[in-house]
Amino acid sequence: MSHAKESLPNTLFAFAGGAGVLAGLLQGWCRAIALGVMGLLLIVGGLVSHARSAWITAEVEEMRRQRDAAKQQVREQRAAFEKHLKDYRESLLHYELHSLLHLVASAVSASDRATRAQAARTARQTIVCAAAKLVGESEANGTRANLFRFNRPQNGGKPDDEAIMTLEPGATAGRGSPSERKFVRGDTTTERTLKNAAQFVDCADDDSVPYATYATHPVSVGSEHIHGALTVDSLTPGVLEEKVDLPMMAVLSDLIAITYECEKYPKPYDAKRP
Repeated sequence: MSHAKESLPNTLFAFAGGAGVLAGLLQGWCRAIALGVMGLLLIVGGLVSHARSAWITAEVEEMRRQRDAAKQQVREQRAAFEKHLKDYRESLLHYELHSLLHLVASAVSASDRATRAQAARTARQTIVCAAAKLVGESEANGTRANLFRFNRPQNGGKPDDEAIMTLEPGATAGRGSPSERKFVRGDTTTERTLKNAAQFVDCADDDSVPYATYATHPVSVGSEHIHGALTVDSLTPGVLEEKVDLPMMAVLSDLIAITYECEKYPKPYDAKRP
């Protein structure tokens, strides 16, 4: 009865009214039967109405319970996300970036040029490893990071018209094998890097590349000192987040640029010298 149509109680009451009218016109047993039918219809209508009311109340309570459960789930998920975000920021600031800054500072402060160059190479390799871990963190299959450097930086660090970007030896980390690409003039990545601009491709439609999404960021100190590009790619379309991962790549690229710049000078700055 609880699942009866909404109009059924009203229909039963209407028929009961009709039976009452009919009972007023009849006599004897016919009148008794009409009154009995009227009473039965009124009872059934009342029961149906009560059952529907109870069912609606139960449905409302169930909807309220589901709504409250959904709100509680959202609160728990939000609390878990905020805790994860807090832990991630703590790990990022206290361990990842702190360690990278220490490596870069060690390279910059090395007393002789050979030691500084070796420390700078070690710092770059570590930064690339960090890029494979920190950029596209949600990628279950892992991302791949590569550091490409222009082969002929001239004019104070600005590449010339024949510049080609190739992978710096040892500066690769993450999923699969190191990249074997060479970026020449005319390639989108080369041209974007020469303009000191980042690149973000959410879903690659180029069949010549063995990945689905990628991002690149110039390794530079201003537009006149462009050393190359840091790239990160993934097999999963859409796994990289432009507003999250490009800023991270910008920080890592700047650290790499510092290691290149510090190799140019014979001795680090000495504050004690006149």
